[in-house]
Amino acid sequence: MSKKLIYLVMATLIIFNFLLLSKISGATDSKEHDNSDSIRLVLNKYYHSSTVENAQLNNNIRLDPDLVLTDIDGKNVKLKSLVASDLKLIVRSSEAGCSACIENELKTIEKFAKVIIDTNIIVITTHSNVRKLTVFKQTNNIPFKMYICPDLGMPFEKKSEKPFLFLLDTNLNAQNFFIPEITEAEISQRYYTSIYKRYFKASSQRLSANIPYFKN
Repeated sequence: MSKKLIYLVMATLIIFNFLLLSKISGATDSKEHDNSDSIRLVLNKYYHSSTVENAQLNNNIRLDPDLVLTDIDGKNVKLKSLVASDLKLIVRSSEAGCSACIENELKTIEKFAKVIIDTNIIVITTHSNVRKLTVFKQTNNIPFKMYICPDLGMPFEKKSEKPFLFLLDTNLNAQNFFIPEITEAEISQRYYTSIYKRYFKASSQRLSANIPYFKN
C-alpha cells in the first residue's frame, strides 16, 4: 500500500472519529440540557404548589393580642401596640433558618421601604437573646425595627424555618402570607408591588422613579 493511500485512510479515520465524538458530545449536552429543564420545571411546580398551600393555611389568622415581643434594647412590648393605628409588613426570620435567604430578601425589602416608609416594616426573629439580635441587625445593616419572639402562632413556623412575610392589621389579623425564594427574585418584587398598590400607595408620598417595579 502506498504512503499516500495510508495517509488518506488515516485522515479519513481521524475525521470519522471527530464527527462521531462531536455527535456524542452534542447528544450528551442535549440530554443534560433536557434534564436541567426537567429539574427546574419540577422545582417550579413544587414551589408554586407549596406557596398556594401555605397561603391558604396561614392567611386570615388572628394573632394573640397578648403576645409579647422583646425589642433591641431588651424591653418587652406587646405586639398589638406595634399595629395600633397602621397596617404593618411583618418579616419573620428564624435564627436557625437560611441566613442567605433572609439577608437577600432584606436587601430587596430595603428598596420597598423607600416607597412605604421604614416604620411600616417590622422584622421579628427567633434569636435567643438581644446580643444575637443586635449582631444580626448590625451585620446586615437592617434599618427596620426589630424584635424577638420565639413563636408568633403561625402554622408555617411549625413545619419550616424559612423566612416568610405577611401583613398585620390593627386587629392582629395576618393576611397576604408570602414565602420568598432566593432564586425567584421577580416573584418577591411582584409581591411588594402588589401590596404597595393595594395597601400603601394612598398614604405614601415618596414613590421613587429609581425603583422600576414600583409603578403607578
